[in-house]
Amino acid sequence: MNKKAVAIVCAICIIGAVGYGMRDKFGKDHSDEPSVKKEEKTEDLKEYSDDHIALNDLKEIKADVLDANINIKRSEDNKFYMSYNFEGENGKDPLVYKTEGDNGDKLVIKDKRRDDPNKEGDFEKKDTKTEKTDKDKKDNADTNKEEVKNNITIYVPEGAELKKTKVDLLSGKISVEDLHSKELKIKLSSGDVDLNRCLIKDSGVEVSDGNITSTESKFEGKTVLESSTGDLSAKFMKEDLDHMNINADTTAGVVKQNLGGSTSEDEYSSNSSYVWKAKDPKHSLEMYTVDGDISLDLVNKN
Repeated sequence: MNKKAVAIVCAICIIGAVGYGMRDKFGKDHSDEPSVKKEEKTEDLKEYSDDHIALNDLKEIKADVLDANINIKRSEDNKFYMSYNFEGENGKDPLVYKTEGDNGDKLVIKDKRRDDPNKEGDFEKKDTKTEKTDKDKKDNADTNKEEVKNNITIYVPEGAELKKTKVDLLSGKISVEDLHSKELKIKLSSGDVDLNRCLIKDSGVEVSDGNITSTESKFEGKTVLESSTGDLSAKFMKEDLDHMNINADTTAGVVKQNLGGSTSEDEYSSNSSYVWKAKDPKHSLEMYTVDGDISLDLVNKN
């Protein structure tokens, strides 16, 4: 091969090498990488692991969880947020959530273990205790409850009013602060419920084994607070009693009240039941427990 031919071959090789290098730099083949479309989560229930999640303006909250401490509290600004910390199994997070509605104003939180009957059965067995007397069950109620490490917190702006708030929990504690909701439904098998400075309407709180405490909350419409084994406690603002009838009853326990005197001749009291008749009744509160005490008092503003 003459020198000219060799030069041409070398030039072709050099051009080819440069072209391949430029391809690697600017035209890399992405066939082995996940595309944007593949990276998009298309499931109805989406999985997240963020510590602080911004939400749309909510009108409804629905949570269905096995074991967790669930908190609903006031946010520090005018926005809705959610945060959670869950102990997953085999490195998998069991908590999922989605937003529904035209404006994404309904938050749905779901524990995937709810769909596994074996998992829920395990929790039911865990909550089963050795047969004891009624007194033993009541005295040891707190020590029998296992510590729950999972936490969910939902932040709601001050002044925001929800249409509906529903929490279904097997084991844990539910704390609700400064919530305005036209409807509140809580169902808890084992654990305590605290309601603080809430304005709630047409509500029902049902606990199988645990206490219910309300402090400075306003109940409108019909509200029912009931527990099978646990104490009920409520502290009211004096002016709220002018428009709310109260019926409190316990089977194995006592009713203790200090509401500042009768408002009508229909007021009734005994060791295990109490009836408060308002001057201008517009709302009603019913409090029931099978094995526990009921305490009614006024908020001390001193």
